[in-house]
Amino acid sequence: MNKPHLVPIRLCLLSTSLRKGLFPAATTALATSLLAMALSASAAAKAPPIPTLTNTAIDMGLGAGAGAYSPVIGQYPTFTGQSTGLVVDPNTGNIYYSNYLGDIHVVTPSTDAATAKDVTIDPDYAVVYAETPNSTLVESVITPIATQCQNFGVVNGLGIDTVTQNVFVPCGGENVVYVVNEATNNIVATIPVAKNPWAVLADETTGTLYVTSSQGTNLVSVISEKTNTVTATIPVGKYLEYLALDKKNHQLFVSDYTSGVYVIDTKTNTVKSAPQLIGLDAAALAFDSKTEKLYVANYFQGAPNAPAGTVGSFYVIDAKTLNVITIINAPVGCNPLFDVADSAHGTVYALCYGQNFAAGKTGLVIDEKTDTVTGTFNTLPNPLTIALNPKTNQLLVGGNTGRNYGGISIYNTNQ
Repeated sequence: MNKPHLVPIRLCLLSTSLRKGLFPAATTALATSLLAMALSASAAAKAPPIPTLTNTAIDMGLGAGAGAYSPVIGQYPTFTGQSTGLVVDPNTGNIYYSNYLGDIHVVTPSTDAATAKDVTIDPDYAVVYAETPNSTLVESVITPIATQCQNFGVVNGLGIDTVTQNVFVPCGGENVVYVVNEATNNIVATIPVAKNPWAVLADETTGTLYVTSSQGTNLVSVISEKTNTVTATIPVGKYLEYLALDKKNHQLFVSDYTSGVYVIDTKTNTVKSAPQLIGLDAAALAFDSKTEKLYVANYFQGAPNAPAGTVGSFYVIDAKTLNVITIINAPVGCNPLFDVADSAHGTVYALCYGQNFAAGKTGLVIDEKTDTVTGTFNTLPNPLTIALNPKTNQLLVGGNTGRNYGGISIYNTNQ
């Protein structure tokens, strides 16, 4: 009987024998073919699985009469447009999301099978029911959170502290960050910040918030969660967007879509001198604290000598040295915008935005062991947000169903 742990050794011995020319020509050709097949099968067996759609989550928004409801099986429809911000609390299962109209909602899951129905929606758009194969979200109550952001436009990168169970809402038009407590889903604090706040990241260990200010403001605001006040501002970049935190090396990564990625020393709140910039056209950042690798989604830049039609890539950065480990070319036609790291399983999930990529296949699976794209999966068109619930191994992706309706799809990562 073959012993699985001996297979790599046997393949290595076969490869060595072929290189040394120890077989006749015909045998060598056959053995080479078999070796290639074995290596390919071995790599495929180790590749991360493809996420499978189970059901989705939601937006209410415009209220009754907003438009015809067209159910999409596996999707909770949103009625106020495309998702722009998305976070999930693994401890409560609550999903918070925002959209282009500045609406903020919370999706509270329930698993009461007695209330399960086919996909329907009640008249006031307050409850969505979904029953799909292997569904863990049978009923979800969607609650709007009252802010003034609706009057001032888009809300982007939401933040969450799962220890304090507070959600942070950057409201660009008002130049504030709202603090929403999960227990009541009410605003418990309003924090004035620099102009045009874009995204929020919470360091749950220190009780510190970091907020990027975009559109030429060029600042990262540092906020104490204890006092809900700004304790420092860090001048950096030009058009700041998203954040990632490396707690071990005391580093905050900040993407700037005009110039790359800046690195801030969180002990001194200063920009590190070298390198200050990594990559170009940087969008979202995914940091894996286990491998200490940063994955930078580059919307418009492929690697040198990239295949024709390549329009984007992922720069992989070693957080310890701040050197580029490799550049992963996105599939032809894919403009990478958002990604999230699954540290427990060594996988990065990413999204392609735009109409150039293969129809529907806008989700990417990246294997961190090989730093290659090993698979794709279907999403709603033009996906703009992604989040991971590590407790349930569920992946959440926000997209657009068309006619200004959005949706948040929920996938089982099969990990």
